[in-house]
Amino acid sequence: MLQFSNAQISLGTAREGLKNPPDFASYLEDEIRQRHSYKSFQQPDSIADAIRLISDKKLWQEVGNIMGRTDKDIKQELKIIIDRRNKIAHEADIDPTLSLGNRWGIDKIMVGDAVDFIEEVVDSIHSIF
Repeated sequence: MLQFSNAQISLGTAREGLKNPPDFASYLEDEIRQRHSYKSFQQPDSIADAIRLISDKKLWQEVGNIMGRTDKDIKQELKIIIDRRNKIAHEADIDPTLSLGNRWGIDKIMVGDAVDFIEEVVDSIHSIF
């Protein structure tokens, strides 16, 4: 469902849009950026929520069709990458089940695969729009 009609804007932006209709897009863009600037849009559901503001396409099904994979598979792989990113960023990438200081395993191939996957997802989303 397209959520654009449910998007909220401030009264200030609405007032500026009514006073200066040709400049409304600029005011609206500023408002959208301000309201979303703190969001990370990393998790598949939050990415889809953002896309639903501008499109009623079923994002992950479309991406899955392009990538030749199921939407569930793509979302799961993205969640795994985000979970690992969060371990690195917020937990020093330390495995709590082992003795202090032992990090989760990682190598260039794992990193390369993650980067390649994210690039393919982004390229797929871009090709949809």
